[in-house]
Amino acid sequence: MHPLSPDLSSMKDDELQKNYNDLYQKYLVANRFGNSSVIFQMQILIEDYREEMAVRQRRQLEQNQDKHKLQDLIKVDK
Repeated sequence: MHPLSPDLSSMKDDELQKNYNDLYQKYLVANRFGNSSVIFQMQILIEDYREEMAVRQRRQLEQNQDKHKLQDLIKVDK
């Protein structure tokens, strides 16, 4: 985790995605100018955002799987 990275877990999903997109656009600009130290730091920040988004996606997937398991256990005949 980058020391200057904000607390990503407290951000809403849309805010996290927007900040990621903004950071990635800035990263692309930095790549054009070739400042390797800035590029390296931005890569670390981008990875932090990607990890947080992956954690949220896994959590959502697990919740959906648990929900479907409960529905399979409860069968109601009409």
